[in-house]
Amino acid sequence: MRLKRGSKDWDRFWSKVNKGPKCWEWQACCTTYGYGVIWWGKTHKLAHRVVYEMGHGTIPQGMHICHKCDNPPCVRPSHLFLGTPKDNHQDSYRKGRRAVGAMLPQSKLTEKDVKEILIDTRKYIDIGKSYNINPGTVSSIKYKIRWKHIKEKGVCSGVSKLTEPQVKEIRKLNKTQKEIAKEYGVSRATIWQIKNRITWKHVK
Repeated sequence: MRLKRGSKDWDRFWSKVNKGPKCWEWQACCTTYGYGVIWWGKTHKLAHRVVYEMGHGTIPQGMHICHKCDNPPCVRPSHLFLGTPKDNHQDSYRKGRRAVGAMLPQSKLTEKDVKEILIDTRKYIDIGKSYNINPGTVSSIKYKIRWKHIKEKGVCSGVSKLTEPQVKEIRKLNKTQKEIAKEYGVSRATIWQIKNRITWKHVK
């Protein structure tokens, strides 16, 4: 839906964005792939799709919103374009997403940084501030979506701080994601992933 600049929803959306010199990165809840997520119109929606609809209206069924910058948390309108699934695949191939880690031109991190992030038990937002990266990027590293080639002995996955009974309890709680995250010492992104069965799929 189109929004007027200065409206309540407009201000709510952009309050969650850090406008850098190049990319404008989403600072709130993210998927395991690093894409921003926002509660919008009675449902969760991907932030980059919401911002595209702000300027262009409803996205045609089956179409993708692609990133020129190849940076999932980016919501800068000029970095987004409408494309078919085939366009998205070809765009991925042209940009060589098979490149890894520090080889990526947009990488802010070194392999040493990533190893430290993997064993860092702080909240994702705090880790992100330490390395000047988005919480979604931290999540992607923890869940081995990015920097998959880094194998640090003794490192547990991003969900290992929780037990199966805790996950079952989290899914039953009617508190806000922020309250639950604080109670269990994990990020809001982790709670969102558990609630939506993106992680811990085997726990019923």
